[in-house]
Amino acid sequence: MRILVTGGAGFIGSHLVEKLLAAGHKVAILDDFNDFYDPQIKHANIAAIAKDVTVHHLDLRDSASVSPYSVPASNKARRLAAWSSNT
Repeated sequence: MRILVTGGAGFIGSHLVEKLLAAGHKVAILDDFNDFYDPQIKHANIAAIAKDVTVHHLDLRDSASVSPYSVPASNKARRLAAWSSNT
């Protein structure tokens, strides 16, 4: 199954991605790598799996950029991304 994980470079998201890959799924990550959570840590979180996933550097609040990645009903999305209301 193809699965899109928003916030997939964060602590919880990256661990979910690892489990999904281990279960044989094809996984894509959508994350904006903003500085609310240190981007260097996010890159380190996915360093071991980066070759096995597609990583999209996108902000979920930008609907025009995100719309091409909408998930058909036959696939799954796991939404773990969060955003601040301060922006």
